[in-house]
Amino acid sequence: MKGLTGCAAGLLVGTALCALASAQPARAALSPEQQLLLNIQREIVDHSLYKLQTADVVRGALTALNRDLGGAYDGFFSEEVPGQFGQALAMFMDVLRNVSTSAPGRAAGLSVAGLVERSMGAYCRSLDAYSDYLDSATAHRLESLSDPHYIGVGISFRRVSGAYVCRPFEGAAADRAGVVEGDILLAIDGQSTDQMPLLEVAARVSGQPESRVVLTVRHASGVVEEKPMLRERVRSNPVEVTETTQGVVIVVRRIDEGSYEELKNIVKSLRPTRPLTLDFRGCGGGELGVSVGIAELFLPADAPVARLETLKGRELLFSRNRAPYVPSKLLLLQDGQTASGAELIIAALHHHPAFRAESRGQTTFGKGLLQRQIQVVRGGILEVTEARMYGPAGEFWDGKGLRPSSSKTPDEP
Repeated sequence: MKGLTGCAAGLLVGTALCALASAQPARAALSPEQQLLLNIQREIVDHSLYKLQTADVVRGALTALNRDLGGAYDGFFSEEVPGQFGQALAMFMDVLRNVSTSAPGRAAGLSVAGLVERSMGAYCRSLDAYSDYLDSATAHRLESLSDPHYIGVGISFRRVSGAYVCRPFEGAAADRAGVVEGDILLAIDGQSTDQMPLLEVAARVSGQPESRVVLTVRHASGVVEEKPMLRERVRSNPVEVTETTQGVVIVVRRIDEGSYEELKNIVKSLRPTRPLTLDFRGCGGGELGVSVGIAELFLPADAPVARLETLKGRELLFSRNRAPYVPSKLLLLQDGQTASGAELIIAALHHHPAFRAESRGQTTFGKGLLQRQIQVVRGGILEVTEARMYGPAGEFWDGKGLRPSSSKTPDEP
């Protein structure tokens, strides 16, 4: 079979792979590049909210790669991709081999394995604003982000209409360098962030302590500036509490296991029936389970927390807390950077009738899709959208955000 080329090879390989696909193909019969593609597409099919078939992924990846390459290789791509999985896969691999061995492909350093990963990244990004695939090399660099001694510049990013909006941590390196909340990140060390995955942005901003990184940003005024800064150990308290004569104010900057445990301990220490303000401004959310857990701290058992729509259907989540903290008055603060799990908490608490919770500030960011992050076998990192999140009353905020219920400013009594 190795000696066959062109359509004959494509049909034979396609027929064989189609039969093998339905009966779990023998791994030894596949090339490393084919195996990588199958590993990625299997995770997408198994977890994606969008109920995709294997042929959908292969056809979509081929189309997305052609678009991602910018038209320079149009002649290598057929107008129609077979609907049968095996034949589509055979065509896919033929196209990638032809692109990589062409004169421009060799000059650009395009390998078949690299094109497989590039095509899957482009395809995932075509599904929605949050799905993505990070290639193996970049995923390896991301390992530094899980280090407890994370080194960076103290900044978070939100992707809005393809652009990265900056939010520097107060007092951190980015803040001191003059990056302002709302700035648009254009480049990192001269490398354009246009079409750069969010995980790669995070990986490039991190690095060794005292190493230099330059962020190019565009301010709201339209002025573009390069902001050099030194990486440093980032310290950020996820939860802060202030007690006043008028009540307790808890600021939640991020949602993770650490912030949940800290918040739980704070709530346990509060005197009963005090006025409470939960400040989620700038909070970009976090894991679903943690977000539900934070809402449960205040919601009685059997109170609805959220609704989920997944590949398997719809699910309603309820509180299991038999002894929640019930404030005498609950105020929720939000802004344009309040997103995802933080939006879920606000929707759940605002819905519960016992609180009559009031929300103030700005319309939230509007992220109602939930992603699963998967380390692909022999590959990189896949972020696949696996659920839509709804509030207890069916509120869906993706793309539009949650409006505050009150016109009062956060500081008004």
